[in-house]
Amino acid sequence: MLAGDFPERIASAHGMTMPELWDLNPGLRGRSLQPGQQVRVLGRHSGLTVVTIKETVTTVAIPAGVRRQTTSELPRGQKRVAQPGRAGSKRVRWEVTMNDAREVSRRPLGEEVIAAPQPQLVLIVTK
Repeated sequence: MLAGDFPERIASAHGMTMPELWDLNPGLRGRSLQPGQQVRVLGRHSGLTVVTIKETVTTVAIPAGVRRQTTSELPRGQKRVAQPGRAGSKRVRWEVTMNDAREVSRRPLGEEVIAAPQPQLVLIVTK
């Protein structure tokens, strides 16, 4: 504590309420503060922000999609699924920036297809 500090200013500087300051320092309530005296404050309000940049990998689905193919083998107005579709997947590498424990940004670094999607094949009648 420095000369001129008082509980309200200390609490305010650390984003705390007076009840929070008194709860952490029950012996100080109602007493005058002296220079050099130590006062406990909440760490999450200390004004210190820890910035962490890390790399992470996620797996993302790739939608199968639909491919239409014309045919003359079906009755007019009909359509038929000739081949079911199958979703694919890819691995995405990210650079994630954290302030304390909160994610503040995410930037893709690259991606790799693990399994290519198979589109659903739908046969439709030619006009």
